[in-house]
Amino acid sequence: LDATGKIIAQQDAEPLNGNYPTSIWDAGEIVREDYEFVFPGDAAPQRVEIGMYAQPSLTRLPVFDATDARMGDRIELPVE
Repeated sequence: LDATGKIIAQQDAEPLNGNYPTSIWDAGEIVREDYEFVFPGDAAPQRVEIGMYAQPSLTRLPVFDATDARMGDRIELPVE
């Protein structure tokens, strides 16, 4: 997202190119996924957010912290 919150790059994909659906994940399992983004022109992200949503409804899934407290529907990552 840019400084105004506008999306400047986005990627939507099923986990591991659809080869490892969340329906077979174990509770607490960590699944690593690498993404590469190309930003238009001289745009640089000010915020990076990740989230997941249910198919086919596209309803955003909730995010919980380690104490099981709900944190919203996305996680903000540090911008380096």
